[in-house]
Amino acid sequence: MNILEKQKNDEIEDTFCYELFENSFFNLKLCQDLLFELPNIPKTQQSLEIIKWIISSVDMCFSSHHDKMIYIK
Repeated sequence: MNILEKQKNDEIEDTFCYELFENSFFNLKLCQDLLFELPNIPKTQQSLEIIKWIISSVDMCFSSHHDKMIYIK
């Protein structure tokens, strides 16, 4: 399982997505680690779908950051 695939599994701690979605924390280091590894990940339909999902999910987190029910640190 590569770093990109790990992002989709919400039971794997210490991933960028886990920190953002489960702990409401944008971990810059984990984001940078993920971005650094992207060129090394095989370009498959699955990897593209995961990337789209991450982008969409991060966008949703930031666009809803004023929602009092959602808190991103």
